[in-house]
Amino acid sequence: YWNPLVIDGDTVRYWGFHPIVGRSVRELDGKGHIVKNIFTSMLCIIGSTNCFTIKRIGFENINIVGVNQYLMSCGMGSNDIDFVMEECYFTGVIVDSNCRDNETSYGLGKLFNNAIVRNCYVDLVIKSKTDSSITHFGCLSDIYTEAKIENCYATGEAISARIKSPFGYEGNVQSCFWDSDKIKVNQGLGKGTGLPT
Repeated sequence: YWNPLVIDGDTVRYWGFHPIVGRSVRELDGKGHIVKNIFTSMLCIIGSTNCFTIKRIGFENINIVGVNQYLMSCGMGSNDIDFVMEECYFTGVIVDSNCRDNETSYGLGKLFNNAIVRNCYVDLVIKSKTDSSITHFGCLSDIYTEAKIENCYATGEAISARIKSPFGYEGNVQSCFWDSDKIKVNQGLGKGTGLPT
């Protein structure tokens, strides 16, 4: 399997992919490296984000296809406590083939508790059932504390009948923008600001 701790710039042929799991990798500093061309039907690229820091890494041409797919497996109960992501980016395609009616397909994932995402961007094509909603970053506040998203940008495309703000409707969102020429929000403006390309 791909080992996220072995990032030396060499070309390596991996025989499989396993998500980065925050429970076993407390911090991943990519030091500016780029991970390319991951094709998977696994649930996510990044697993449990509880007490996990990821920074300075890019993921290009990520293709995730399957049921209830997104980039990070976040927002599950007590997860996202002390989670930090900064100076990261993601490009690619996410196809959620089984998002139920009136549910939401998330690009980055659901952010709860005191999760922090700053200085990041996504360029994602997200496809979902036409009766589901789509949001690129995703942000859901917890009962006691709020997730924070700062200085982030979203572009790409949302293919669904209902398209939410890329930064959701709750949580603490500051200085975040999306490409309104490409992401056609039609479910209220929500957090963040849509600007033309």
